[in-house]
Amino acid sequence: MKKIIFLFNAIILNACSSTLIDYSTSTYTVRRGDTLTAIAWFYSTTTAELIRCNDFSNPNDIYVGQIIDIRCNVQISDVVSEAEEIIDNTKPIELAVSIPSQAAPVQTNVWIKPVNGSVVRAYNQGTILSNGIEITSTDSRVVAVQSGRVVYIGRDIIGYRNLILIEHLDNTISAYGFLNDIKVSLGMSLNQGEEIGTAGLLSNRQRGIYFEIRRNGGSVNPRQIISEL
Repeated sequence: MKKIIFLFNAIILNACSSTLIDYSTSTYTVRRGDTLTAIAWFYSTTTAELIRCNDFSNPNDIYVGQIIDIRCNVQISDVVSEAEEIIDNTKPIELAVSIPSQAAPVQTNVWIKPVNGSVVRAYNQGTILSNGIEITSTDSRVVAVQSGRVVYIGRDIIGYRNLILIEHLDNTISAYGFLNDIKVSLGMSLNQGEEIGTAGLLSNRQRGIYFEIRRNGGSVNPRQIISEL
């Protein structure tokens, strides 16, 4: 019985752990579905910093297998030479993802709650996913807290399950994890309050979402921005 409980706890912790990203590394190999904004989000940096570090001419055209510098510790020439070694020039380059170009709607002055519910795990409470909060949901509807553009959709992401990232003005990104269903597409422009998905199950088995806000690469307590929380 003890062994079963131990295995159950291990599974739960793994499901709620970080994304298994090696933060000690200075480079990242692009995978299918990646966007530069999402890579910056996962590594707690900014898109502008990645562009500066890698001298991108078109940051929307990152390709599968490309090696990019995360922290500007590697010479650009070294990154380029490593990337060239894994590219078969006889085959077309596979872009990581194609993001439609759309203008984001105008932001409002007030940010709203992503779900109707209560915060059950506060910002910086505990060590697992402590950059955000967990909110229960009285209904399944999840909405965009502010107008913006969908810059990443991830499914079955370790630690976040189904995840949506929305980019707003002022280098701000809102993240919505533990979703049961996703109702938006990559590159889609959203108005504030527009439905983006449905709530899934939190670690306590209640219906809800994991929610996070980052600004300039750093996490921000959502309650500093959304007064309703």
